[in-house]
Amino acid sequence: MPAVPPEPPRILIATAAAWLGIARVPKILAGAGAHVSLLAHPRRPVARSRHVAELFRAPRDVPGAHAALKRLLAERSFDWVILGDDDILRAAGGGDDLLVSKAAFVRAMAAKGLPIPDSEVAVGPDAARAAAERIGYPVIAKPDASTGGRGLFRADEPKDLGRVPEGATYVVQRLVDGDVGSTAILLDGGRPLCWMSAFKHEVHPKPYGPSCVRRYVHFPPLEPRLEALGALLPGRHLCGVDWILPRGSPEPLLLELNGRPPPWVHLHARFGVDLPGAIRAMLAHAPVVVRPPESVSDPVVRMFPQDAIRALDEGDWRGFLRGFLARGRGYDAPRGEPMLLLALRWQLLRRAWARVRGK
Repeated sequence: MPAVPPEPPRILIATAAAWLGIARVPKILAGAGAHVSLLAHPRRPVARSRHVAELFRAPRDVPGAHAALKRLLAERSFDWVILGDDDILRAAGGGDDLLVSKAAFVRAMAAKGLPIPDSEVAVGPDAARAAAERIGYPVIAKPDASTGGRGLFRADEPKDLGRVPEGATYVVQRLVDGDVGSTAILLDGGRPLCWMSAFKHEVHPKPYGPSCVRRYVHFPPLEPRLEALGALLPGRHLCGVDWILPRGSPEPLLLELNGRPPPWVHLHARFGVDLPGAIRAMLAHAPVVVRPPESVSDPVVRMFPQDAIRALDEGDWRGFLRGFLARGRGYDAPRGEPMLLLALRWQLLRRAWARVRGK
């Protein structure tokens, strides 16, 4: 009798937020030969990916999605569960988890001796002012739990830190002049198996929002830092770390950890990295290390739909049209996924119509 082919590994993506980045991850996992299941509200963009083989419906709210996830994991088993946004990560792991807490990250980096800008964890405005006095102005104040730069602000003097709410935990960090980038990492048992790095070439909203244009960079000095960081994260993770290269220095400083897949991880092919191959080998229990190339032919990529959203919010209608059509090598629209592309363009049209109506 012919041998029965082994079943593909089963991977579950669970998401609660209406987050755009996770919509491009099912294609990566399917390219690794996995059976991709999704727990999400059916109107989320990720549910339109043609690479989702099985959809488990979840409510829109985070507590409801988390409860649905717990029920599903009690009934089914998966080879890997990927928590696809910060909301579901926080609900599943708790507020002090290294994957979601900026304060936990700062403490862990200090304990490990990894280089970060001078930083202190402060609770409330008075403690934030005292921390800033010790560090020296100007500083950046970051809410302990925030995504995409929300709530982050610059403080040049003590009165600016009055924006920190009473009882709120913030990270107060020295403002460093330099180029900000991030690295997407595949970790297995604390070991980096695959990674790639890119500068935040443009961000939206300025000056501290998420990237809308990425520029590839080959950055070997990060490798020992990734290994040390990975040692703090047992299990399997597709995550990212933000860093800054101070002006005039060759040594990067780590800024924060993003425990969910970065919104630009689907650029692996554009950046010459075989991420699906690394995942396939990992799931087959034969892990290999996939290092990024020294250079790529198209290092700058305008992200879709993020760059179109930037143009729209800035009133740049010509740029919005270019971003909406996303034609040319500089854009990364999901052309092989017509339903996902349609869903994302529909969202752009709704935003554009709301802007025309002045809402």
